[in-house]
Formats: sequence, structure tokens, C-alpha cells
Amino acid sequence: MSDTNKYKTARLLAGLTLEEAVEKLFTSESTLKRIERGTQPCTDDIAIAMVSVYGFPWVADPKVPVSFRPMPIANAMLHYIKEHQDVSRIMPRLTEILADGVIDGNEVAEYAEHAREITEAMSAGRDLLYAQ
Repeated sequence: MSDTNKYKTARLLAGLTLEEAVEKLFTSESTLKRIERGTQPCTDDIAIAMVSVYGFPWVADPKVPVSFRPMPIANAMLHYIKEHQDVSRIMPRLTEILADGVIDGNEVAEYAEHAREITEAMSAGRDLLYAQ
């Protein structure tokens, strides 16, 4: 499934052929092929229908990238724990940086790194939420 996007991944995980999916989604085969190849954006209506037919809410979540692949739950949990340990480690310093309400010039790079760590923890939470 390495060459698939989240729409094709969801269909394959649901165990549906392209023909079966087209029938259940009330769309054309050419439309679904283009969506699954990434040459046509998926409309909200089709994404919502995919959630109903495939059973995976992440397929319609706009915050989930098109390249998303659900992780096994054990891997997702370990990833989540690691990322949140990283956030716990940086919180005292992040609190110091933000305490005066100003990110000074000498704090900008450090703040950006801490913000990146928090973003990674949020992504790990999403991966855990949608783990299989």
C-alpha cells in the first residue's frame, strides 16, 4: 500500500474492490480512480460517504494528511508515549520562555524547536486515535 493515499488505503482496509466501492459510494469509477491516484481532490460529500462505507473516520478528517497510513495500536501507543515524554521534558523551559509574554530574539530558535516538539506530540495523538 506504499503507493496509495488515505482514500485507497481506507478502501483496501475495508476489503472492497474498486467496483464494490463505486457502487456503495454512488460515484463513477473514473472519479474514484482519480481520487485514489491523487489527481482529483476528494469532495466532502464523497469523503463523508467513505466514512460510512469504509468505517474509518480519518478518511474525511481534513487534518489527516492524504499520505496518512494507520499504525498498529502498539506502535502508535509507544510513539505517543515517547512524544509526550519529550513535551514533558521541554515544558519547564518553554514556560520560562513564555512567562514574560515576549519571545526575545535569543529565544526564537529554542521556542521554534519546542513548538515543533508539541506539533509532533499532537501528530502522535492523532496516530493513536486512528490506530488499527
